[in-house]
Amino acid sequence: MNFVFNEKYLSQIHALQLLINLGLEYMSPSKAFVARQGINLLEKQAPRLSANKNAACCRSC
Repeated sequence: MNFVFNEKYLSQIHALQLLINLGLEYMSPSKAFVARQGINLLEKQAPRLSANKNAACCRSC
């Protein structure tokens, strides 16, 4: 795997390291798509998310 000097990727390195140290396994986007059996979670959740657009972002708001 080639290291990419790109802010988008560099900002995610620490989060990925933490998650991997917690025992999670990194999955490439294509493997994740197959694991979800082709279900696009964003498309599936979009109607629910747009219905709650006026809801508070958290309980303390």
